[in-house]
Amino acid sequence: MSFGGIKIKSFIIIGLGNLGVTIARNLAQNDFEVMGIDKEQKKVDKLKSELTKVVAADASDQNVLKSLDVGQFEVGIITMRDDVLSNILCTIQLKKLGVNEIIARASSEVHGEILEGIGADKIIFPEKGIGQMISQFFISGSTDVLEYVNYTSQKSLMTSNHSLIEIPTPEFMIGRTLKEVKLRTKYGVTVIAIRNNEIQYDPDADRKLKEDDTLLVFGRNDNLNELTE
Repeated sequence: MSFGGIKIKSFIIIGLGNLGVTIARNLAQNDFEVMGIDKEQKKVDKLKSELTKVVAADASDQNVLKSLDVGQFEVGIITMRDDVLSNILCTIQLKKLGVNEIIARASSEVHGEILEGIGADKIIFPEKGIGQMISQFFISGSTDVLEYVNYTSQKSLMTSNHSLIEIPTPEFMIGRTLKEVKLRTKYGVTVIAIRNNEIQYDPDADRKLKEDDTLLVFGRNDNLNELTE
């Protein structure tokens, strides 16, 4: 991977929600050096065996970033969506500490303008991109929206209250069937598909779930958060 003809080897990912985890995992799996930072210890613990380094810390604190020597990383990617202030502060601090390329997630056009003004090199609008893909699905006349948007790790289709996300099979579900775990009753969410060697839509409720299964789950954001905690 390169920016401006310079080969990139190292990344720092700030914010380990769905977007941050997807980016971090994909880069690590392709042999890049990746450090992830998030305030939540649970999110950090899940990635300890996958990334070069992962830290539970407040990345908006300049002293924290200095102690982690973030200036050694070539690209910084800031993925927080809801904590706009921390998102902005992280952008400022990474710039001050010498990270060469800063990519920041914006939640609105105004937010994007602010990020650009304080030194972000690239601004990303994931929700806008997903909206464009979904609208193109209808324009193209495709018969399978999931096939169009690409069924890949942690893909998320979001509204203000609901999401469609892809997650690894939670530990408590391994070896049990969908009928037994009663996700609709206990969590208010629905498994739309299961991916293993192939994608099974409208999965059999009596099929036992495996550790290497990946689930496409739809539900209210608060219910999904409870399931994935």
